[in-house]
Amino acid sequence: MTNREIERQLRAGFADPGDIGEPVARRVVDTGFPTTPRARREASPKPFRGTAPWAGTPAGVGRDSDVAKIRVFDERDVGEVGEVVLGEDGIPRGMAPDGVVLVHSTVPVDHVADLRRRCAPRDVTVPDGAIKGTFTRPRNETRESRRAG
Repeated sequence: MTNREIERQLRAGFADPGDIGEPVARRVVDTGFPTTPRARREASPKPFRGTAPWAGTPAGVGRDSDVAKIRVFDERDVGEVGEVVLGEDGIPRGMAPDGVVLVHSTVPVDHVADLRRRCAPRDVTVPDGAIKGTFTRPRNETRESRRAG
């Protein structure tokens, strides 16, 4: 099996993509990866209607994803990231072993390290996927990603 064939089999999930994550999620859908988004806001599903199944819960994102991405705006939302990952209906609760929850948020690195430690018993990896740029960069294919740990 080629790398391309393996990549095509990967399923992506997006929890609360928001203004910055929506263009990234849209590109993943347009590339042909099976994608499952989920969001708190009613307006968020509109760009995906008819192109991607919608998950009603974070665990639903996990169930339908090999790699799930979380995009949360700022440090005030640390509790929200924790709830989406560690909550009673968090992403890892639905995810198969060897899944990845990639945190694209401006939460402290220590918080991501704690999420990683607490998800390890479920065989789910949680790297910090710091991003740089504005919401126009993903639309223009000029985003920059950094892996912090």
